[in-house]
Amino acid sequence: MQAIHYYFIRHGETTGSRDGIIEGWQDTPLTETGKAQMTALSETFQSIPLALAYSSDLKRATDSANLLLMNQPTPMSAEPMSDFREYHYGTLEGKEEDQVFQPSIEERLSEMIEQGIPSTELLPQLIHQLAPIDPEGKTERFVDFWTRIENGMLAIHDDALEYRLDNQASEINVAIITHQIPIRAFLHEVLADFDLTQPLECGHYAKVTYAHGQYELDVWNEH
Repeated sequence: MQAIHYYFIRHGETTGSRDGIIEGWQDTPLTETGKAQMTALSETFQSIPLALAYSSDLKRATDSANLLLMNQPTPMSAEPMSDFREYHYGTLEGKEEDQVFQPSIEERLSEMIEQGIPSTELLPQLIHQLAPIDPEGKTERFVDFWTRIENGMLAIHDDALEYRLDNQASEINVAIITHQIPIRAFLHEVLADFDLTQPLECGHYAKVTYAHGQYELDVWNEH
């Protein structure tokens, strides 16, 4: 089978994610738990030789990538990409999630699903709901968010196809170390039955295989 196995990995726990703080483009450091999560994942990925690796250019992702890749059979580093940054929450960043998002993002999504809103409209409408919460209106627009995720993934996919052809490899593994919202948004777009309300925990990953022109979810929230 000719296939590309994509491993979408959420960065390790940070002080912000631990304390329920909206991070977005702001950065808080990995906690000791977060470092341990990525170190444990590096041992898992020791038996999954990676052809290519990429990460968000935010420090919590690049630090996580460095830990993840330290046990690879062949020394390698992740290429940092601004396209895979977390969603930009504007002036809401640095505030407590529980105080800002009432109802929560997951509750908002569940309500929209119950209302019968088409799957293709869930993410645009969710982001549209976030804009009025920011008093300065600096939250990222859906079109800007999705355009950068799409551009980033297209560039990675082109690299993967080229690598597979150049190395005459039928199957390759590619790691993308990034954030929860970009991962869930992309999988929601390419997988017909993906549940957008499913959280991806820090230090966990999803494996998605691209073959025969389509994506298939193999595992979710593994560690």
